[in-house]
Amino acid sequence: MRTIVVGIDGSPGATEALRFALDEAAVSGASLTVVTAWDVPPGAYGGPRTVELAHEFFEKEGRDHLETCLESAGATRSGVALEPQVIRGDARRVLCRAAESADMLVLGSRGLGTVKSLLLGSVGMYCVHHAPCPVVIVPSSRRDVVEEAR
Repeated sequence: MRTIVVGIDGSPGATEALRFALDEAAVSGASLTVVTAWDVPPGAYGGPRTVELAHEFFEKEGRDHLETCLESAGATRSGVALEPQVIRGDARRVLCRAAESADMLVLGSRGLGTVKSLLLGSVGMYCVHHAPCPVVIVPSSRRDVVEEAR
């Protein structure tokens, strides 16, 4: 059976990517692995209990992004076989590892990174060059671009 991996980060572009991946999986009969990567930013470390709390917070945030995106895209009602994954690590490497046995990796054109004006973010650029399978970059809808510019 074919497998499609889609990266989710809670951005509007991720929802567009998930919708595309759902459509592609429905047409091709593929299963869909939906991956959210999370990590603790270096600035979050402060005291002895901070590390534990930071891990819980950022992992929960990743799970929340994943659930919200799945719901927004109607994934659970799609009839496509879904495998949601929330994985700790650098998003670029997590996605490339998840795509090792995939037929396709799908990403939004821009995520939640700090440079929102770029059409292709650092995660997308890395994956285009390093993923072991074809990578599809789904452009954001015109509405999302206008809303983010405000």
